[in-house]
Amino acid sequence: MKFCSKCGAPCGDNVNTCPECGNIFPENSDSTANAYGSTWQNNDAGPNNPNNGPNPYGGSNGGSNPYSGPNGANPTYGGPNQTNNPYNAPYNSGYNGGSPMTGPTERSIPLCILYSVITCGIYGIYWMIKLNDEINPLAGEPNATSGGMVFLLSIVTCGIYSYYWMYKMGERCDRINRVNGNSNILFLLVTIFGFGIISYCLMQDTLNKVVRSHYGR
Repeated sequence: MKFCSKCGAPCGDNVNTCPECGNIFPENSDSTANAYGSTWQNNDAGPNNPNNGPNPYGGSNGGSNPYSGPNGANPTYGGPNQTNNPYNAPYNSGYNGGSPMTGPTERSIPLCILYSVITCGIYGIYWMIKLNDEINPLAGEPNATSGGMVFLLSIVTCGIYSYYWMYKMGERCDRINRVNGNSNILFLLVTIFGFGIISYCLMQDTLNKVVRSHYGR
């Protein structure tokens, strides 16, 4: 038997509140009674709080809230971890191109051509690697062959791999543009005839459109 420190009424040893005045005995519990007869843990923001419940606005892990941030269920506004939106892809962990927070890079096509010419093709190699690593995630293939490996395989195979790569990049560009086109054949043919830089320009044009339309840049 104990007595309430507020009103002096006798209370059982195991009770948490005074039956007379409602005074709380915090020494018997790690939780504090609320006005609705349930208890909230002192760290009521923690994951084990039974009263956090199905709050639709429960922060970054907010369950069914469609606007609840990175782990929300909204396919369009679900944040950087959302994978089923093709234009969220650059923010996924598999994205290898550009800055992780800026996505693909818009580039001036005439300047890219000029830099490739005045550097005797060195800038063209860099350009090819960046095109590969920025287009692959947008096309839904974040784990496809990296740009550096494409360059290496092209050298090892005396350029044969580059034809295959051009064909695949044409398919990916059509996928990004959401058209049932024949860019794969076009890229392959212009490369066979020695005008592969035209394919680079078309790839960059695809990236530029994505940047302008979906990233507001």
